[in-house]
Amino acid sequence: MRKVLTLLLALLVPSFCHGAATMIGGSGLFKLHSARSSPRGVFTVILNGEYTQDDYPRRDWGLTEADTLDMADKHHYFESRFGLSYGIFDFLESYIRLDMLAKYDEQSDQVRERTDTYSGGLSNLELGFKTCARIFESEESGIAIIPGARAYVNFGLFGAPSEDDELGRLGFIPSVGHSPDMGIDLLADLEVKPLAVHGSIGYLGVGKAKDEAYSRNNEIHWGVGAEIQAGPYVGIVGELLGEKLIDKPEWAADTLWMCPGLRFFTPVGVVFDFGAEFALTDFDFVPDDKSDGTSWNVIFGLSVTSQLIKKKPEPPQLEVAGKVTDKETGDPLGVVITFSGDTIKPIFSDPETGLYKVYLKEGGVRIRAFKKGYRWKDRVVPPDSKGRVVIDFELSKKVSAEGVLTGVIRDSGTHAPIGADVTMIDVAVCATTSELQTGIYKLTLLAGTHSVRVSAQNHRETVLPVVVESGKTVIQNFSLKAERVMKKGKRVILTGIVFASGSATIASSSYPVLQTALETLKGNPTVKVEVGGHTDSVGSASSNMRLSLARANAVRTWLVSRGILPERLTARGYGENAPIASNKTKHGRSQNRRIEFVVLSK
Repeated sequence: MRKVLTLLLALLVPSFCHGAATMIGGSGLFKLHSARSSPRGVFTVILNGEYTQDDYPRRDWGLTEADTLDMADKHHYFESRFGLSYGIFDFLESYIRLDMLAKYDEQSDQVRERTDTYSGGLSNLELGFKTCARIFESEESGIAIIPGARAYVNFGLFGAPSEDDELGRLGFIPSVGHSPDMGIDLLADLEVKPLAVHGSIGYLGVGKAKDEAYSRNNEIHWGVGAEIQAGPYVGIVGELLGEKLIDKPEWAADTLWMCPGLRFFTPVGVVFDFGAEFALTDFDFVPDDKSDGTSWNVIFGLSVTSQLIKKKPEPPQLEVAGKVTDKETGDPLGVVITFSGDTIKPIFSDPETGLYKVYLKEGGVRIRAFKKGYRWKDRVVPPDSKGRVVIDFELSKKVSAEGVLTGVIRDSGTHAPIGADVTMIDVAVCATTSELQTGIYKLTLLAGTHSVRVSAQNHRETVLPVVVESGKTVIQNFSLKAERVMKKGKRVILTGIVFASGSATIASSSYPVLQTALETLKGNPTVKVEVGGHTDSVGSASSNMRLSLARANAVRTWLVSRGILPERLTARGYGENAPIASNKTKHGRSQNRRIEFVVLSK
């Protein structure tokens, strides 16, 4: 017996624990579940009740008409609940709840003495589980977004004793047992401390009533609620709840009610709830056949919470702090600081002060300070460090042995500037393109000898060795020889031909490219060419088709005006139908806007 009492005291005098239980089992507000489940090892006992009463009109027939009186009995209705909940994991909570009810008809004794009638007993047993996912939770900001779900089964236990039959004759609606109900709820929490907002929507599939004279209806239920922590021991709670019956009879109505209340916390894990429910639709909290029933209900309860599985205390943290500066000037630096292993996230030092701070569980961690343009530096936190350790970093700038390579790329015959690709054969990631209008290119390279490849459409590729000296600019011009031979079926994109937006007017910057095309056609006097115009996908397909044909004709007209026979050139518009790159990017669309030659015959 002593062991049993010791265990009960251990449960009823628990350590302080955040959160509270609903009156219907599981964590949440009064009758609205929160998505957040109880943490692992948290055990909660709930005990609560609700009470309402109503005047019920009755006529007592006397011996004479003068003795007959219209009077009012009082109908009292009380529900109580006892439940247990337990956090199986931090994301999974289970609960069990036993419901009891009592009905009491308090009769008037205005004509003769009458006997009051009452009935009560077990009404329901419910088993449920709730799970949640903490998709975002920040202790520093106090913000959390938590979705969740609840599944439960409810067993109707009431056996309808003889007193309940008598109460039915006195106006109360009989309580009838039923086969199991099953329900599921979708839950969501938004916490911005000290405020928490909860939402729920669910479906309840009801079992068959044991008395065939009574029908039951499936329902969709929902609720929204909020709680705000008004102090360390007081919370303000508000709920709005509703139920909608499916395939309901004509006399039944959907219900909507609200419940404001207060919640009082104690340092030992005991929580007291007090509230009142108010019907917002035609709803009677007293289950009797009176048409204009009671629209209020008082609720009260307590819950006791205990942490059965104690969390392991966090080891004392080691504070590591310091300053990062430029070794030559002493100026503070904003750098990236990384740590050995995968468990500690990188941090940044303050660029204005150079200061940083981090908390580690233990020493022996390698810290690296890194900044672009500086040489990184490693330091190791001494393994036996305790309390606070200061580790400063002085970073040295990298000495870069680099030079600049620049020059102009032209056509060897016309001396017109060319838009060409310039790449380093020995440096895979180093490349550039010369400007179309000027032919100028520029690269920054490490000092040394490099092989430079220059290539352009309709020109022969050139490769030359170039020596780049540290800190100096090297000028290397290139002249590319145009390829004059045009074979049947060959396609040539005239890179660099530009039009005004939405028009077929050729920009003057395009003339060097057109001049190169003109010289190529004159060098192949028997060749017939299709001048194809292409657009991107911006705009309608029909307008793009017209624009592409107009631009092809503009190029054809320019070439004919400079001596190319008209019968050698055929203009054709393709619109947006023949892209060579993706139209989803700006660069891709610029590639698709082009003029293309196709050799038809020699």
